[in-house]
Amino acid sequence: LPLLKEMCEVTMMRGAQSAGVVTYMPGGSTGAHGKRSRVLNSKRSDLSDLIAHKLKRTVARQSKSTEPVFYCGHTRFATSSLTTLDGCHPHQWTSPSVMSFWDGFRDNRFSSSRRTVENFITHNGDFDAFTVGTHTYDLSAVQ
Repeated sequence: LPLLKEMCEVTMMRGAQSAGVVTYMPGGSTGAHGKRSRVLNSKRSDLSDLIAHKLKRTVARQSKSTEPVFYCGHTRFATSSLTTLDGCHPHQWTSPSVMSFWDGFRDNRFSSSRRTVENFITHNGDFDAFTVGTHTYDLSAVQ
């Protein structure tokens, strides 16, 4: 966690109104699962301290015996919207669901396994639509 706090201190130069980190924790037989920690900065607080404290609590609640698999985070300066937890990154794009994957080739045939899939995103700027090829879709259509 000290490294994550230091990374947040560096990125706070770019924006320090809110921060969020998704922590991917071991999830048993179906793989890792993500847990978001998001905070809003106040006038007299330090965003890196807030997110480090929240992350420490999140990791402690998730598991006493294992370390997180992966962290992904983002600090934000709300240029065109209010500073709210709903606007705080990372956004959860899809809810967790267990899906089958082709994961190898054994005994002259493909093999598969089942894993939990969930997506989190961070982005720069407003994200109201998504363009694929020549079609533009409203956010609600692709989420």
